[in-house]
Amino acid sequence: MSWQNRSLLLLLCLVAGFSVAVSVSAAEPPWPLDAYWQQLEETHAQVIRPNTTPTDTAQLADRWDAINAVLLPDGTVVPVDHSHLVALLRADPFNRTQLDAYLTTLLNARDTTIPEVAQPQYREKLATILSAPEFQRVERKPSLLEEWWRRLQERFWEWLSKLFGNDDSAGHINVPLPDFVVTIGGSLILLLVLFYILRGLNASFIAERAINPEDGEDEAALTATAAMKRAQTLSASGDYRTAIRYLYLSALLALDERGVLRYDRTLTNREYIRTLEKRPTLARVFGNVVGVFDRVWYGKQPVDADTYADYVAHIEDLERSA
Repeated sequence: MSWQNRSLLLLLCLVAGFSVAVSVSAAEPPWPLDAYWQQLEETHAQVIRPNTTPTDTAQLADRWDAINAVLLPDGTVVPVDHSHLVALLRADPFNRTQLDAYLTTLLNARDTTIPEVAQPQYREKLATILSAPEFQRVERKPSLLEEWWRRLQERFWEWLSKLFGNDDSAGHINVPLPDFVVTIGGSLILLLVLFYILRGLNASFIAERAINPEDGEDEAALTATAAMKRAQTLSASGDYRTAIRYLYLSALLALDERGVLRYDRTLTNREYIRTLEKRPTLARVFGNVVGVFDRVWYGKQPVDADTYADYVAHIEDLERSA
């Protein structure tokens, strides 16, 4: 190969982004070398014209996007990748200065001459440059999430194969489903699973039990009045935290007895509030009661006699609103 062809090979490596392993499947035959340089000159001439529009550069981008290989005079076919040039041409608005500088660099490289005696030196230098880590293709190890998602898809395909009777083709299915349908369906299933998991966690944190298991009382027999008396007894002994809990329970039972809401141990505090959406004033007052209870019972907020007295006032305000 002559030094001119070797210079061109270096230039085309630059155009291709120094890719050392490119598999070319050209949609059209490789461009002859002379035609390639002529196309480059014409593109440069049109880019620097003041009246060139983004539509013109987009058409040029389509032309360069179709050029996948160049045929050298000695018959060597060199794969090329013009994705960077195509991206510059398709930018709207395009950067005329940047395109001018890029195309000028390519055209100047065409005229670069390397003395025959210096060819081994430059070949060694090029080999050193291309051996740098940034020019190597590194196979990235999939993350744990990506590996989990891949296995989930495999199991999904296996399930579909069994569903359609293809038990002998695990991991493969003959039903022509578009990829985007499978992806959207899998994503929806994942979201539903996450929703029910989070909903269960939320219920475990803020769902109200009527009494503690160690209390030994029959919840079915507990009334609003009994819960209120229990709260008064506990507050008198200084157990304000548990007393506030029974005050909250007495409020729920009182609202249930009046038909305002239905007391259900499986409901969360926020679900109780949502049942009162049609009564915004009552919902606001009840929300204050729930807020104090959550901070004291779940947030372990310190509580004293004054805090308990304030909560009693909240409960009385709730009863008046109901």
